[in-house]
Amino acid sequence: MKYLCLRAITMVALLLAIYSYPGWAQEEKANLAMRRLNDAAARFAELQSRFAESIGLAEWPEQFSGKSDSPERFKLIAPVVPKGKLSGRGSGFVDRQRREVGRYVTGEMDRLARLLNRKLQISWQWPYRVEEVNDVERALGPLELYINSWVAFDEYASRFAEDPYVVYTLDPTYSYRILPGGPRGHAEELSYYKWGFPDVGLINPQILPYTSPVPAVPSRRLEAFGCRGQYIPLSFAVQAGEAMPNLRFAVSDLQEDGKIIPAEAVDLRIVEAWWHPFGSDADTAVYTNELLVHDDEFVIAKPDRPVNHFKNARYAKDLPELAPFGIASGQTRQLWITVHIPPDARAGRYRGRIVAVDDAEHQFNLHLTIEVLPFELEPTPFAYSIYHQAALDLGTEFPPAGGHSILTGPQQPGLHGNYRTPAQMQAEYINMAQHGLNTLDTADGMMAKTEQGWDFSRLKLLLDMGMEAGLTRSPFIYRGHPIYFQPYEREDAPHTMEQVYDRIEEVVTKVNEFTDANGYPRAAFYGWDEASPAQMKYLKPLYQAVNDAGGIVAQATFKPAYFSSIGAALSLPIVLGGVTGGTEGYEDSYEASVRASQAAGHEVWVYGAPMTDRPASPAVYRRRYGLALWKNGEDGAMPFAYANPQGTEHFRPYMEKPRGKIYAMTYPTWEGPPIDTIIWEAFREGIYDTRYLATLLKYRDMAEKEGKAQALVKRVNQWLESFSVNDDLQQVRWQMVQWIQRLRAALAD
Repeated sequence: MKYLCLRAITMVALLLAIYSYPGWAQEEKANLAMRRLNDAAARFAELQSRFAESIGLAEWPEQFSGKSDSPERFKLIAPVVPKGKLSGRGSGFVDRQRREVGRYVTGEMDRLARLLNRKLQISWQWPYRVEEVNDVERALGPLELYINSWVAFDEYASRFAEDPYVVYTLDPTYSYRILPGGPRGHAEELSYYKWGFPDVGLINPQILPYTSPVPAVPSRRLEAFGCRGQYIPLSFAVQAGEAMPNLRFAVSDLQEDGKIIPAEAVDLRIVEAWWHPFGSDADTAVYTNELLVHDDEFVIAKPDRPVNHFKNARYAKDLPELAPFGIASGQTRQLWITVHIPPDARAGRYRGRIVAVDDAEHQFNLHLTIEVLPFELEPTPFAYSIYHQAALDLGTEFPPAGGHSILTGPQQPGLHGNYRTPAQMQAEYINMAQHGLNTLDTADGMMAKTEQGWDFSRLKLLLDMGMEAGLTRSPFIYRGHPIYFQPYEREDAPHTMEQVYDRIEEVVTKVNEFTDANGYPRAAFYGWDEASPAQMKYLKPLYQAVNDAGGIVAQATFKPAYFSSIGAALSLPIVLGGVTGGTEGYEDSYEASVRASQAAGHEVWVYGAPMTDRPASPAVYRRRYGLALWKNGEDGAMPFAYANPQGTEHFRPYMEKPRGKIYAMTYPTWEGPPIDTIIWEAFREGIYDTRYLATLLKYRDMAEKEGKAQALVKRVNQWLESFSVNDDLQQVRWQMVQWIQRLRAALAD
């Protein structure tokens, strides 16, 4: 009885503690949820006002006040659009699309107003109930995009109302403003957008063949800016009101006062939709716009059935330039442009045209303007690599006993996710460097011990390819090394712990001598991938032995408090999600471990933020692997993976009935360069953002050092503190350009 009374008193005390102090993480979550609701409602009210102005409403219903003193202040009223405000000038195809956009905007505003009102009311009635606002936050960016489309349709329809098609332009990475905002928004983004299978996280709207209304702005003008040597992405779409057979595009030279960017520097591709595998069977595949190809017949897939029909799945290759293709009536097709500004281009505004014509006598022009800026971009201050799972197939001794090369084996020759010919490997290294990577990762390059010593021929072949491509930053990630961190019974492996330590010292010394003698980057020897805390405690003295021998040891870790297990012995941690990553509730431990590693003098790289299995989320790759690295104080990025059809049938990258899991920025081809994807292009844009930032910091530091324009320097520093990586990134980059130009002018005085 005494025991039961004591237990009852304890339970009552515990319940009182929980309910009297729900700040036991519960209060913090509730406050975050309320702030998210406030932010979402305020942003929604901004969009309502903009739409009201666009349709000429003199008065607008009560708006969200942004204050939290009573639930009534939160009331959001859906727009009541007077009859006729959405009507168009006629009944043509262009005006029908305009009306469809208007109907979509009003319908979405009505839906979001009801949803926000309900969530706000619930939050006031039950203050510690955490209302999920992911669905609202994710809808606000696309809503603004459709409002932009609605506004632009007025001018477009006045000029092209008689056309049976609409041409749209769009930011190819969809880097519009998102929540959370503010200078610390990037640090909170994990709390806002969860990653998982397959429809969570921040998904950008896509232009699939039958998407309507189209999430883009009607326009026939494409404008961009960049520096010498830069690759610039642009995108447009064509929505056909009637069939457009055998549609062809021709690009002119871009000219400016006698100077040209040749037409050959402008590459056009079509964005191909296919069924991307996301799980064990075809039912989990997702129909998505992803592949950037010149050949519209590379893959043919329809949205109603998860089947891909490939032109040649086993020996896939693309055409060297965009081939003619057709657009069926009612279809929309997205196209991708990459302009490579020549390294010797002079500053100026270059103008040219893209002319489109089909066999039904439809014809239109796109006006293309590229502003070449008058300064050079600095290199990125960050390390950029990517997990590259491929090994060389030289058609001889590799793969080792028990393996089977699908390239050379008699059973199933053709493309394989894990093997490459030397020509394929070189093409992929070149592609990596062209997309901003500066350091190599190799799962190959095994050294062979002979009677004459160590044979580095295989590693040399890979490093020579990487150096030629431009992957020259130190260290490179060496996953094919012959270091063993425990004894093995294999003939060529150490059999005792003493031999394990001897092998570590010998291999690190020999590899360093080899890389230094040949002018290669130093190696970071890869340890046990994603080791557990217990494994890391075992590995600690072994990793320290690598350091003591003059080496660097790298390892991916998804454990928040990894530093408490392994300390500074892990000299290149590659951390899941970086300082904001990992499991909910452990964010502080992640940051503490990252800062401890950096205090020990080590770089810390990021992976899995997210993995490369999010084809519908290009903006995330640009933000998180770009300017967020600087905001977070991280040192590099190494996503998983470049091209890894994990769990697919025979590791094939192209499957008629998609199943398995693919982590891929690109897809291999039998000949020529790999197939690029939208997220790969967005990743490159993130790297360019860091290069613009590095250029801005360079000129700021020069001004500080020379004591010039100190008021301007102060304003630049204030802007650097205040901008958000969740702002519109095209605007953020242009703001950096303006600061750079002003600092350059001040330094020239």
